Amino acid sequence: MLNFDKIQIKKNEDKEWPLCPTYNGLARIVDVTEMKTYKTEYGEKEKFRFLIELNLPSVDGKNWVLATAPMTPSMHEKSALYRFAKSIGVDAGATGFTLSQLAGKYLTVIVDHVESENKKFANIIFTGKVAADASFPTTYVERTAKI
Repeated sequence: MLNFDKIQIKKNEDKEWPLCPTYNGLARIVDVTEMKTYKTEYGEKEKFRFLIELNLPSVDGKNWVLATAPMTPSMHEKSALYRFAKSIGVDAGATGFTLSQLAGKYLTVIVDHVESENKKFANIIFTGKVAADASFPTTYVERTAKI
């Protein structure tokens, strides 16, 4: 089971990553990053990202894993986390909702390429829910913690 409370990841800000191809299909939430401070127009905010494994093998045979856009842990109905959970069929407004309820959840995603600062990135531009029996074999190797 995924432990969203005690995740530690290595710093990879300067690493060059291969570009994931565009994709439209099945994916799975496999991990979550630690909280990181981001500067916003409203001041500094603590945010995290979900790691999403695509049902799409890369050249090394492992499935591609992409990170979502940063999200605050807020469960306000206008928050990115609330909208993300709702888009994949999870009632984030329910009493007792926790991030752990998203662990291992399957979803559909659309990945497209976006250019920024003369670099091309693969971004998840859409998330949606899938049939209850959706699955695929995972190749994701958890880094430092169990989810």
